Amino acid sequence: MFTTSLASSPSSSSSIDKNVVTRSPAAENVPPFVQTKFDTLNQWYNEASRIKCPFFRRRASDTIDNMAMLFRFLLIRHKSILNPLLFLDGEKSKEEFWFVGLPDCPGCQAVGKHVRKAEDGSILKMNNLPIEEVARLIRLDWSTHRYYITGRLNSQIYRDDCLFDGPDPDMPVRGLRKYLAAASHLFDHNKSFAELTEMTIDEERAVIEVRWKMGGVLMLPWRPHVKPWTGTTKYHLDRELGLVYLHQEEWDITVLEAFVCTVFPRIGEIIWGINVNSIPAVGDTVLELEQHS
Repeated sequence: MFTTSLASSPSSSSSIDKNVVTRSPAAENVPPFVQTKFDTLNQWYNEASRIKCPFFRRRASDTIDNMAMLFRFLLIRHKSILNPLLFLDGEKSKEEFWFVGLPDCPGCQAVGKHVRKAEDGSILKMNNLPIEEVARLIRLDWSTHRYYITGRLNSQIYRDDCLFDGPDPDMPVRGLRKYLAAASHLFDHNKSFAELTEMTIDEERAVIEVRWKMGGVLMLPWRPHVKPWTGTTKYHLDRELGLVYLHQEEWDITVLEAFVCTVFPRIGEIIWGINVNSIPAVGDTVLELEQHS
């Protein structure tokens, strides 16, 4: 295990030797009736993603995901009863393992601008990279993409069903698609910052841990200023493919403080204090990061 700070971390530009293509389970044998229902749920999910209010957008997407999970459970649990109804043409060869190709819940599907695909439509993932290379790409997501603010990250090093956990009342979130949809609309991109200050790599446990500082303005109707606070994020890599399967966040402030300062900013200012002028401009933050890289 070793630790690096931004001041001493190299700005590596090494290229990745190989992109490994991963394919979603074959769905050729899924009955058309079942596929149509999942397509409808996915369409509803897309419409829910357009809801402006973050609270109602999250509730709508969770409801649709729960419907999809319940539908999957019923199909798999009662497949012996459903087979004669779903395969009316009597093709026994399709009946036995058709449920293996069932689509994932909408929030866990590889859909969206963050997805990288091969020419044949297969999803590109950077499997089994050295952990140091994964750490370099994570550092890049912080310094260049500011993914905590913008929702832009390298999805090729994450599993599509990655679990995002943390103190936020809206967590945990299952699914890269769902997390990015929430993250990209949470902060005002022009008035918020996110700075990575330290990185630790634990090769034995396959965990990358970073310390960060962030603050800014939330995209809520009253545009509350969030005073700069610090915390840590752990990126857990799975042993099979070396992709991030758990994104675990911790804060150095209490949930109560975060809640009060967001919902009742004036009360939060009286209790904990907030200096809006202490929130650096985005341009200043990026310049500072470039000087340290």
